[in-house]
Amino acid sequence: MFFELGVRTALNKPVCLLRDSLTENIPFDTGMINHYTYDAALFSWKKEGDINLLKEHILESVKRSGAENSLWKYLGMRLHTQSSRPPLSVEEKIEYLSGLIQTQINESRMITLGPRLHDLSYSPIERELPIKQILDAELKSIAAERGIMMPSITWVADDAAIVQFETKTVDQEIVDRLKGRARQLRISAIIMNRSGRQQ
Repeated sequence: MFFELGVRTALNKPVCLLRDSLTENIPFDTGMINHYTYDAALFSWKKEGDINLLKEHILESVKRSGAENSLWKYLGMRLHTQSSRPPLSVEEKIEYLSGLIQTQINESRMITLGPRLHDLSYSPIERELPIKQILDAELKSIAAERGIMMPSITWVADDAAIVQFETKTVDQEIVDRLKGRARQLRISAIIMNRSGRQQ
C-alpha cells in the first residue's frame, strides 16, 4: 500500500486510503489523506451498498483534491515529475511482451545443447540428446532400479520441470540424484511425492 502511495505522491496523483472498521489508525502520519472506512464483516447483503459508497468516496476524493495529491497541497510542493513519454498503447505492450517471451525462448534453446557439447561427464549419446530426453531416461532408470512406477514429469519451461512420484515419500538418495542431474543439465527441477508435497 505505501509503495503505491509513494509512487502516486511522486507523480502528484490523487490518493485515498481504505481501512476496515477494525483498524483504528493507519500507520504513519496520513491524516491529511482521504480515508474511507468499510465494515470489516463484509456482509454479502451490504456489499452492493458498500461498493456504491466506496465509488462515491473515490470520485469525491478526486474532485476534492482537484486531481492532485493531498500531500502536495498540504506540504505546499510545486515541482513534480512528468512521464518521459506517453503511455504505451495495448498493441505496443503486446509487442513488447512478445519480444521478451521470444528472447527467453531463444535463450532457453541456446542452453539446451550448448554446455554439453564438450563436457566429457556426458556420454557421447547424451551430448546429442535434448535435455527432456536425458531427464526422462534418468527417471526410467530410477523407476526400474527401485521397482516403482515411472514418475510423471511436467515441463513448465524449457529449463524447469516438476517431477512427481507416485509414492508417499521419495527417498533422499533419489532426490539428491535427480537434483544433481538437474544441476548438471542446468535446469531446475521440483521433486514432489504423490500428495504434491515438495521433497
